[in-house]
Amino acid sequence: MKKEVRETGLEDRIDRYLLGYMDEDERSEFESEMSSDSSLAEEVGTRRMVIASVREYGRMRDRLQSVEAGIRREKARRRKVMWPLISFAAAACLAACIYVPIDAAKQNYMTCGNSVILADVVQPSRGGADFDAIVEAIDSGRYEDAYALIADIRSAPAPEYDQSPEDKRKYQEARYRYEMQTLDYLEAVALMRQGKFLKARRALKALAADGSSSENSYYKDAAQELLDKL
Repeated sequence: MKKEVRETGLEDRIDRYLLGYMDEDERSEFESEMSSDSSLAEEVGTRRMVIASVREYGRMRDRLQSVEAGIRREKARRRKVMWPLISFAAAACLAACIYVPIDAAKQNYMTCGNSVILADVVQPSRGGADFDAIVEAIDSGRYEDAYALIADIRSAPAPEYDQSPEDKRKYQEARYRYEMQTLDYLEAVALMRQGKFLKARRALKALAADGSSSENSYYKDAAQELLDKL
């Protein structure tokens, strides 16, 4: 739940920045964040494309309404014949302008997500978190079930490392880190298969940017490989 709140807050900030709702200080602070965070800058660019498409829709709608008014004034007698054809052409044009860029991104992520064979990447459950059930839910297209299972595991309390012998503590730390990264990877693939490209890309970039050493960053290479395909 906390993760979803953070994502929503970030999207709100991006929209406020792109729509010009930030004051000068807030805008300057946000631009400083973008200059030091390439993933944020990239997400702002993607969001700008979506907003531009919506704005283009508004401009085209206004032009079409103007044309319609002229037709009514000057060609009232022929309106019944011409307007169905004009409406069809306008609808096709608007659909192409708005949905093609977004649909292309969705299709790209869905295709890439469906090419992932989770059983080859995620190790079978071995007494810890039940990854098998999540993998089965994702492969069956039961994404809400998968998200619910992921949320249940994330909500469990973390091990109390400071009360364990050193060797046991290190093992607990490594296992817990692996389980959390596995949940992030499974969620990213589920989002890709659903075409939720903004959230999927954010999840993949977080895994690929993990600063841990290779033995502690279990899905860094797998996430980067997916990003390279998109």
